[in-house]
This record gives sequence, structure tokens and C-alpha cells, in this order.
Amino acid sequence: MIYSDRLQAAKLLSKKLTHFRGRDPLILAIPRGGVVLGAVLADETMGELDVVIVRKLRCPWNQELAIGAIVESGINYLTPLGEKIKKDHPDYLESEIHYQSGVIAERSAQIRKVKSQAQWEGRTIILTDDGIATGATFMGALRLINSKKPQELIAAIPVLPQERIKDVRQECNQLVYLQAPSDFEAVGQFYTSFPTVDMNEVIEKLRSCENRLKEKRLC
Repeated sequence: MIYSDRLQAAKLLSKKLTHFRGRDPLILAIPRGGVVLGAVLADETMGELDVVIVRKLRCPWNQELAIGAIVESGINYLTPLGEKIKKDHPDYLESEIHYQSGVIAERSAQIRKVKSQAQWEGRTIILTDDGIATGATFMGALRLINSKKPQELIAAIPVLPQERIKDVRQECNQLVYLQAPSDFEAVGQFYTSFPTVDMNEVIEKLRSCENRLKEKRLC
């Protein structure tokens, strides 16, 4: 299955989450592309939309390859390759952590101007993104959320590699996905249109969902 864009993928994914409608779920999206899906899931479930800011740690000889993940509180996930790089190239890893920490701080400052941090503890949380490749950032997000003791944690993804299913399921209560091909190369191969999402769009979707939630609570 090839999705026309993130919106189509989100609408298809939301059909598998209709039983959460009315249960006040918290939709946590990974910026930036994941927020496009998160906004749709929040609308369809009548839930709250927020973000979990997590950045991949890049391999020194292949910037597209993730060797781990870092969140606002610090590094929380390393792949086996990441553990090896930590041992063999500690200076590189320290530099990469410093850089990605700066990106996280900048994005957090932008986002928290329009959306205050939601309460995670005791909530039904649905974590989403536009897809999983190595799974490093998604695994990092799952581990961070679990540390906040949610009532239940659902991972909702349009596409992920077959070999990542077991790892993701170990970190959540339920995994909801549309497809898990064995011939996976990159998330973008499953979208006809897969443009970069800028922070202005992220901010606008968060603001729109926040206003909708406020209106609902006033009714």
C-alpha cells in the first residue's frame, strides 16, 4: 500500500482507533511529520494533542542511520551500533548529543508557547509518527512515556519494518499498524507525497487542536 500523503495514512490509521473516542486519550506525536498524523488522530478520537520531542542520534559515517535517541532529559536509547560508537568514538557521541540537545531545546521553546505540557501520568496515551525505520526515535519516545507511568500506552503507526514489531510491542500495551513489509527501505517509499513538515505547520496544528479541545470543554 502506498499512501497519497500523511493525511491519508492518518485517516486510515484512525479507523483502527475508533474505540478510543470519548475516552479522553492523549495523542503524543513525534515532530515534525508525526504531528500531521497526530492532529487527525486527535480529531477522530476527540483527544488531546501534544508532542514528545525526541531526536535521533546520527551515525558518524551515515547521517541517515540512527544509532540511538535523545529526549529532553537526556540520552535514553542506544542501538548495539550506538553502544559500540559510545565505546570507540566517545567524542563524536558527546558532540552529537550536544547538537541534538540544542535542537530539542529550541523546538520545545517554540512549542510550549502555544501548548503547555500535557499530563502523561495515568492517561491513555497513543504515540504516533508517520513511520518507523530503525525505530530508534520511536523506541526512545516509548521509553520516556513509560517512565511517566501512563495508564496504557498504544503505539499507532502507518508502516514499520516486519523486524521491528517485536521490539515495539515490548515497550507498549498495544501496537496498531497498517502494514509491516519485509522489503522495507525507508518510510518515504510508502508515500507518494512526503514533503518536509516545517515548524510553522507543527505549531498551527497544535494551536488548532488546543482551541478545539477548549471549545469542547466549554460545551
